[in-house]
Amino acid sequence: MRCEIRFLRYSAFAGFSLALMLSAVSARAEIAQPSPGLTVFSFQLHARGNAASAYAAVTHPETWWNGEHSYSGSASNMSLDAVAGGCWCEKLPAGGSIEHMRVLAAIPGKVLRLIGGLGPLQAQPMTGVMTFAFKDDPAGGSSIDFKYRLAGPTDLPPDWQQAVNGMLSEQIGRLQKLLDQDTP
Repeated sequence: MRCEIRFLRYSAFAGFSLALMLSAVSARAEIAQPSPGLTVFSFQLHARGNAASAYAAVTHPETWWNGEHSYSGSASNMSLDAVAGGCWCEKLPAGGSIEHMRVLAAIPGKVLRLIGGLGPLQAQPMTGVMTFAFKDDPAGGSSIDFKYRLAGPTDLPPDWQQAVNGMLSEQIGRLQKLLDQDTP
């Protein structure tokens, strides 16, 4: 995985343990704050398979998301309906459910764009837009440009970005591991 690290602001988030964030993290995001109230987390991934197969893998978070970062405790309860308006949802006991994100754009092999806040960000009056942009690489395989843009007011501690980075880094590392298993 190719990841550059440039932290404009790196800090801690209440409710997350630093040890948990740093354990088994194989990737770190580039974190930028291009304007006040806007934070952008970026990762660059490479898949052994083509863009269409990488897109298909991303649309199954139950195969790469860590269930410890879910409400039910199991990623197998997650699903992503990759159509405009579709839900990245999670089933909960007793018939409950959680909408993690909503699909804005689903163009197989090209773009998957979602809107919403993950975990504790869901309760904040901010907007989060997550984009996976896929591109076939002429040298073989494909590349994925991942960005999660968060904007708006929050009552979180001023250093919440570190926790989000730790959680995203773990998930993107798990996705990269899955993509490394794919063959062209």
